[in-house]
Amino acid sequence: MASYLADHVSLAGLHSSYEGQRLVRGLMDVDRWFPEKFVDFEAVIGAWAARVAEIEQSRPVAYFLEKSPPNLVRHDELLRHFSAARVVVTNREPIANIDARLRRPLPSVYDGVDRRDVVGHLARLWVWQSGLLRDAVERGGYPLVTYEAFRSDPASLASAFGIENAAPVSDEPGEASGDRSKGHGSSSQRAQVKLLTTVERRIVHETVAAKPDLLAFFGYAAEGSPSA
Repeated sequence: MASYLADHVSLAGLHSSYEGQRLVRGLMDVDRWFPEKFVDFEAVIGAWAARVAEIEQSRPVAYFLEKSPPNLVRHDELLRHFSAARVVVTNREPIANIDARLRRPLPSVYDGVDRRDVVGHLARLWVWQSGLLRDAVERGGYPLVTYEAFRSDPASLASAFGIENAAPVSDEPGEASGDRSKGHGSSSQRAQVKLLTTVERRIVHETVAAKPDLLAFFGYAAEGSPSA
């Protein structure tokens, strides 16, 4: 989703991953998901402002995209410091979400843990984080664009940010949206979710099925597919 925006909008990330948390000491510690974690927001503002100035010295940028996942537990405080920010809430259906997490290096807390237990914990984590996302939408009135909706209509993401007439900004063949967005097709996702075993999929389904209202809010069915 970030790549699509970067192809269509004059934007930059504070970090190559679009996660500004990586620029501030302590924000990547193991307690980063604890809502009660102390965050020195003056240090955050200073580090981010310095990075913005550095980038703007090399090229003009209309927007900066920030998507550090733990922002979810402290977005209210962040937005008090960045009042002009535009917010869009995104989510991904649980099977594909957990599969993607397993493709990346897992935190050391999972070292030596049976994979089925890891999958079960990731499913519970999806439920918890999705509850926070729903709360942000309901309390903050932020637009919601699920990953599945984005795959169906990539332009919906820019529209949700209030960016109209977004168009490819790259001059390199194959880098513009048309080619990159083709990689977001449903066949790609179907191939991806097959990496979870039948037992692991059942663990995920049984965990998230206990929260039917949460699934329905995002348009997901208990089977892990978007609702019709």
